[in-house]
Amino acid sequence: MLQDIVTKDSTDRSVTIRIMDSTTGLPETAVEHNTAGIDLWYRREGAAKVSITEAALAALTTAHTDGGIEHIADGEYRLDLPDAAFADGANYVDFGGTVTDMVVYGGRVRLVDVDLETSLATAANLATVDTVVDGIKAVTDQLPDAGALTSLATAANLATVDTVVDGIKAVTDQLPDAGALTSLATAASLATAQADLDILTGVDGATLASNQANYTPATAADLATHDSNLTVGVVGLIGDAQADLDILTGVDGATLATAQANYAPATAASLATVDTNVDTLLTNLATVDGLVDQLVAQVVTASSEPGQVAPPVSASMQEKINWLYKAWRNKTETVAAEYRLYNDAGTVVDNKAAHSDDGTTYTRPVITAGP
Repeated sequence: MLQDIVTKDSTDRSVTIRIMDSTTGLPETAVEHNTAGIDLWYRREGAAKVSITEAALAALTTAHTDGGIEHIADGEYRLDLPDAAFADGANYVDFGGTVTDMVVYGGRVRLVDVDLETSLATAANLATVDTVVDGIKAVTDQLPDAGALTSLATAANLATVDTVVDGIKAVTDQLPDAGALTSLATAASLATAQADLDILTGVDGATLASNQANYTPATAADLATHDSNLTVGVVGLIGDAQADLDILTGVDGATLATAQANYAPATAASLATVDTNVDTLLTNLATVDGLVDQLVAQVVTASSEPGQVAPPVSASMQEKINWLYKAWRNKTETVAAEYRLYNDAGTVVDNKAAHSDDGTTYTRPVITAGP
């Protein structure tokens, strides 16, 4: 019979065994670790039976001792199983044993990977969640409002571009006009250079003279035009860059401006509301976790069969299930005028009902207490 569900690798775990007199079926209440013929054991899934070395316990409150055995009440005993019984590598462990002239009722413990006894919603975990929420709130509180968000083309950035353009203009304005330009090449130097150039390039002096005659240096007007074109080019590059950015992102300038105007960052009040809602949610989760723990405890806790009493009219769901289990499991008899339901040992009538049959109707009245 399944007695408990325990996390694998658990330590210092105890189970409950029942010891009955093999003749009378009555509970044995004086079994000790050295009682004649005592031989208790455990067996893990797929493994051989392991004999337990029984040990004495001073009291039920004594600390866990491997093999320790102590009477609880009504023939039920605390048995301290060794840690090896609950080690990883098996899905269940059975336990039982024998004592001379007695019957030992053992059970099974299911071994699982999940920790059923530790709540995930611990104070530490909830504190961590709260810290994360507070961190998000702190970051969002530092975001600027819609009015503080500006385009990358700020006045400062445009001033920097204007300074660069002015610098280019200053350089070009310093170039001399056509009348001030003089040839650095003298007749002698030109003759020498011409000879060298003729050798290197294969271009004769007549061609060079023709090129020189055709050379017209840039005038102030030409440079002014160039300056104007350069200014237009820089502004055009900025416009082209904006157009390229629109294509790449799929967001045009108008849409970006609208989004900027509509942006409204989270306020302290709205974040406080979110924080309160999260705290409420965490509190509810902790409550649910506690209820689940209670339900698991009720499901996995072993309960005894009803004794030699009449079934009550109004009973809890657990008690009703215990009555059904007893009626399905224990020995029953039907004689000429009575139905009988025996105790766990099958030796004592715990419940009975006098029935009758007049040839037309079979009647079985309410179950009463035995014997």
